[in-house]
Order: sequence, then structure tokens, then C-alpha cells
Amino acid sequence: MEAKGKQKLLHLQVGTYSDLVGLRVTLASGIRWLENELQQVIVMNAETGDIYGLDESAAIAWKALMQSGSVNAAVDALVEAYHIEPEVATNDIAMFVSELLDNNLVAPFIK
Repeated sequence: MEAKGKQKLLHLQVGTYSDLVGLRVTLASGIRWLENELQQVIVMNAETGDIYGLDESAAIAWKALMQSGSVNAAVDALVEAYHIEPEVATNDIAMFVSELLDNNLVAPFIK
């Protein structure tokens, strides 16, 4: 069977998008994800067939986002996992969330 869609790797990149700090996000419509026994995270857009593999740091951030919806919680998870400065984690997470928003994997949470 031929797979439709594209496969992509999402990873954290150093950035300066701190304007996203404080944002809450939710899983976008049609998005499914799983974590396998090796703790690898795969995200799929069920509508387009696009599949995203997350590297280790992106997987940590993703799981924190999915558990809490909070960009700040993802920052805290990265600081704890890698013992990095909060400012560095803030910029990295904000850039990652920007990429997630651009790829329609998450959406801003509106009460």
C-alpha cells in the first residue's frame, strides 16, 4: 500500500520567539499522535497523511504540551531534562510551537 502525505522530522531549533510564552495550545483537528515503546513520538495529520517524527527534545516538549496545553510547562520540561537556562529553553520552545502552529498540528486554546 502506498502511503500518502509527507514524512517530516520536527526538532527544536534555537530561536527568539518569546512572544509565544504564556500561550496555551490544544491538538488541532485531525491530528493523532503516539509514543512507541522506545519513547519516540510520531504525529500524523489524518486528513493529509503527513507524518512527523519528533526528535528527543521535541518529544519532551510535545508531551508536556499535550499534558498541560501550556507553553510554559514545555519550557519547564526542557529545563529539567537538559539543565539549560530558562531563557534558552523559552526561545527554543517558542520556535518549536511556532513550527507546530505553522504545520497546523496544534491550535491556540481559546476558552
